[in-house]
Amino acid sequence: MRSSIVPMFKNPINEEDFNSLTGFVEVVPSYYEDDYLSAYEEGNYFDTVKFYLPLAYSQFFKLAKMGQIYKRQPTVFCRAKYDKELGLLVDEFETNILE
Repeated sequence: MRSSIVPMFKNPINEEDFNSLTGFVEVVPSYYEDDYLSAYEEGNYFDTVKFYLPLAYSQFFKLAKMGQIYKRQPTVFCRAKYDKELGLLVDEFETNILE
């Protein structure tokens, strides 16, 4: 029975169907990108779940329109600033010195 429990990105359910049921999109803040990718590449899929945050559709599309959402298969990342006490700050953005 335990072997039948799998993270969403390993489940055959369509991502759009899941999102339409929940009213939000799960994203990983860019603040945790390296930690998330390390866990994912090591196959620690259940450890990756702790990095996901729900974003309401309205926030997601606002950030996407501003170029703050990007995807590295199979994960959606968000450049909004992340504070460990306050959470995702959707009106502040992480900066990249290469951009």
